[in-house]
Amino acid sequence: MSRPNYRLRVILLIIAVIGAVLIVIGTDFTKASSEYHGIDLTVVGEIIREAGSAALIAALLGFTVDQWLKAAIAQDAFEGAMGYVLPPPLREPVRWISGTEWICEEHTHHVIIKEINPEIVQITTEIYRKLRNITDRERPIFASLHLDEWGYDQKTVIIDCEIQTLNGTLIKKFKPAKVEKTGSSVRGFTEPVFIGAGDGVIIQLKGIEYKPHNSDLQFAYTNAPTISPQIILTYDEAKFYATAYSTGHGENAKHPYLNRFTFKGTLLQGQRVVVRWYAKEIAEQSSAAQNKI
Repeated sequence: MSRPNYRLRVILLIIAVIGAVLIVIGTDFTKASSEYHGIDLTVVGEIIREAGSAALIAALLGFTVDQWLKAAIAQDAFEGAMGYVLPPPLREPVRWISGTEWICEEHTHHVIIKEINPEIVQITTEIYRKLRNITDRERPIFASLHLDEWGYDQKTVIIDCEIQTLNGTLIKKFKPAKVEKTGSSVRGFTEPVFIGAGDGVIIQLKGIEYKPHNSDLQFAYTNAPTISPQIILTYDEAKFYATAYSTGHGENAKHPYLNRFTFKGTLLQGQRVVVRWYAKEIAEQSSAAQNKI
């Protein structure tokens, strides 16, 4: 997104002021010339007033319609150039990427794996996302967390799902009574809010679900391209193996000492991050059985 041209705006403001002044002068000039001097200079006064009106209208168009037209022309030119240069199979994906409205500048995803019994683990998901509106206009955004329900006695629960300003002030929070439960799916969400051009928000999500000892979590960051997301795993290393990886993405840099993974680059909408774990005891039994064969 281009920065606002403040110099142009100052010039347009000066033109608007001059136009308003000319309108006043033209009106007074016509009135004074006929009443006090006995000379009919109505035409001159009208010319001055119309010049002022033209200047005022031009300034208003510069502030509003002109900016919109430039953005529209730039978008049309880009799409036209891409449509001409790229082969047909690539045109639609590029047009889709060029229409991106939000980008996630910071993403931290904390997954806590805790054993409940020999068959079930409790998975706590905590997500922090910092997103920015990269368009030149106000755009809507909402927070959403989708978890699974496996049918155990312990039930999946959405704990937090909210949108904040960049300084941490709450904007919108989910309503527990409106959590959607459909089959094996549990989803918490907020109502959409509108955020100004260039402004950002923080989305915070937290939930608990229950899964088998050997399973995984898959998250697709569907609402915005995400820059270098981080995944942090907390679990009992004496009982579990656990890792994180991305589908269709490049380098995965694991911290040398901590269970923290950073996916360098940008994950596009639809690309997934997978957290995988399995019980050491089961893995060791399976390995021993294979060695006997």
